[in-house]
Amino acid sequence: MRVARCYLKDSGVEQVFHVMSRVVDRQKIFGELEKEKFRRVMRQVEGFSGCEVLTYCIMGNHFHILIKVPPKPKAEDVPAAEVFERLGRIYPGEWVDRFRNQIEIYQKAGQRHLIEDHLNKVRKRMYDVSEFMKTLKQRYTQWYNKENSREGTLWEQRLKCYIVEGDTKHIQRVAGYIDLNPVRAGIVDQPEQYKYSGYSEAVFGGKMALIGIQKIYHFQSGQPKKVSVPLEKKGVGKRSFNTYRRYILSKIKADKHLKEFEKKEFDQISNGLLIGSYEFIQNHGVNRLGSGYPKMQETRFILTREGYLFYFRGKRRRVYQKRE
Repeated sequence: MRVARCYLKDSGVEQVFHVMSRVVDRQKIFGELEKEKFRRVMRQVEGFSGCEVLTYCIMGNHFHILIKVPPKPKAEDVPAAEVFERLGRIYPGEWVDRFRNQIEIYQKAGQRHLIEDHLNKVRKRMYDVSEFMKTLKQRYTQWYNKENSREGTLWEQRLKCYIVEGDTKHIQRVAGYIDLNPVRAGIVDQPEQYKYSGYSEAVFGGKMALIGIQKIYHFQSGQPKKVSVPLEKKGVGKRSFNTYRRYILSKIKADKHLKEFEKKEFDQISNGLLIGSYEFIQNHGVNRLGSGYPKMQETRFILTREGYLFYFRGKRRRVYQKRE
């Protein structure tokens, strides 16, 4: 049975999600042109939504994105001028002008409530992982269908969405899983050889990819650390990337049979609803199932080279609450 997209109950902190979606019938439609277009649309939607891509990988028939979602700000913290600017990142200028003109009509008529209603429809689409993915997939589908004279859905079922503990150790682990997809699939020997991933983009100097990887290393104990210096100064982004690069290389060097040896770990990263420490699983999963439910029934763990990896595979409807 389909259930609504779910979130952790504590929505006052930044949340990290691993999202994945496949092409209908698992057709390998993503060639060079299609992957480049998908990346461009993803960056445009990122700029509009306020959500932040930490890393990604676009494969032949599916994609992975590791995304950080900041807490949704109050309406007054996203003024009209900012709404117009963000709309310009995903819509043509004429569309934004019509939207702005409608606001001006309401202002002249003194209909303040209609102005806020109009703006809030856009604000509601910001800082929300479901809205991010909805916009990304819809806009890409429109382009792809037009280019290929086709109609109908492009995507198989709903997207998969897993919640990752906001801690550098666990975020790094999931990021590595995403960036090593082409290596596990046997497409390349080294992840930087696969052009359409956050890791490869960062290797070749992509600013947005470097910023995303930098942010992986500003989490600690569930809370992001404040970044005191911008990416361009003091080599902050480069140091963070070098740390991540050493981690990626260690994963490959430590296991020449990456596909076989760590398959169990990768399977759990791709199948668990919650991924993180034992305490994180208990606090946000098991302990919220309600009375009478066996506490450890759906909490599982595996021992990896980096210690224990806990994951939760409970029933979403009973674990989470729908975001208002």
